[in-house]
Amino acid sequence: MEKNYSIFDNMLEGCQIISHDWRYLYVNDAAAKQSRVKRENLLGRKVMGVYHGIEKTELFSNLQKSMKERVPVSMENEFTFHDGDKSWFELKIEPVPEGIFVLSIDITKHKKAEEKKRVILESMAENYIELDNEWRYNDINERIEKALGKKKEELIGKHPYDVFPILRGSKLYEKVKEAKEKNKPLDFEVRIPMSGRCVRVYVYPSDDGITIYSHDITERKMAEEAIIESEERYHSLFKNNHAVMLLIDPDTGDIVDANPAACSFYGYSKTELLKMKIADINILKDEQVFEEMQKARSEKKNHFIFKHILASGDIRDVDVYSGSIIVNGKVLLYSIVHDVTKQIEAEKELKRRGKVVEGINRVLHGSLIIETEENVAGKCLEVAEDLTGSKFGFLGEISPDGYLNTLAISPIAWKVFKISSEKLGPVKKMEIVS
Repeated sequence: MEKNYSIFDNMLEGCQIISHDWRYLYVNDAAAKQSRVKRENLLGRKVMGVYHGIEKTELFSNLQKSMKERVPVSMENEFTFHDGDKSWFELKIEPVPEGIFVLSIDITKHKKAEEKKRVILESMAENYIELDNEWRYNDINERIEKALGKKKEELIGKHPYDVFPILRGSKLYEKVKEAKEKNKPLDFEVRIPMSGRCVRVYVYPSDDGITIYSHDITERKMAEEAIIESEERYHSLFKNNHAVMLLIDPDTGDIVDANPAACSFYGYSKTELLKMKIADINILKDEQVFEEMQKARSEKKNHFIFKHILASGDIRDVDVYSGSIIVNGKVLLYSIVHDVTKQIEAEKELKRRGKVVEGINRVLHGSLIIETEENVAGKCLEVAEDLTGSKFGFLGEISPDGYLNTLAISPIAWKVFKISSEKLGPVKKMEIVS
């Protein structure tokens, strides 16, 4: 009977046919590899005899549903092997005359990538929201759960209007809409209608939807407003505020004053900071620093992103908000500094991991229509070169005797290796010289 299913023999996905009495009628090589059981040890045996206790699992319930009700079922299943090891599979179960047909795809690497993404999101100091192209919540982190007072399961799949009607027509919603319509990143400050808190929002539109980062700046905004209101109140806030604050002379670049938070952040004593110029901690050239100060002084610009160097030599990415203030009759610049190094690193890591996951998906999808190992290797190399921007590379393995056997080589590599185009193909037993 197995020969009747030969069409499935060379498929990369696992294929199984299980009879009405729960015996394996057919198992292809991919399914045997996924199950870690030899084909001959599966064929003719009952599923329950191979995997003891499977009757108590969600997987078996879905197999049983398809078998009895004759309906297709799809699911993702985390399978635990006899040795305790676990793998994730995407399963599509279809009723067939013989019983049920099970198509399985190993998605373990994809699941692990998702887990790593989740670790990054939950370790971020910023709020995170991901919307799909229908403006429905697709993902959030715990910080935004606390900020909004809603659990993840209350938001996923819903439109913000459905959960927070007060957002309709708000500045926050209109700004996010603007970023999506123009397909350009946008950052802005806004007061959240639901809580009244002030936040700095960063919106990144993409083909898949919208990603939104934000952090609470209520304390900083209160400090700014207080500074503008009166110098006397400013002095109190300046010294006691947890936000990093500097007073700078726009004519000379001298640091005129620094609060305790600034001393702690930069690693200098107040005496040391007051002997320095702002150019001493900004990695831009002196003339560039002076130019940016004049923009703040004239109020043409009040938000800057700089790299500041600490006393330890560490370089930090900082958001700087600057404006003019009159102190003792002299115009100075007050600067409120927010360390965004972790946020920027997390954004870069998310983008990098996103490209890696995209590359894995491209290889998986391409592999569905590729017949040979050599062509699969070529597809892997093509995706790797695309992700890294490299035009030269090869994919292979080192044999036990220490030689390199290639599976795929970039076209330009043939010229480098000076191999005739008539001999194109995998290179075997290439000697490795250190």
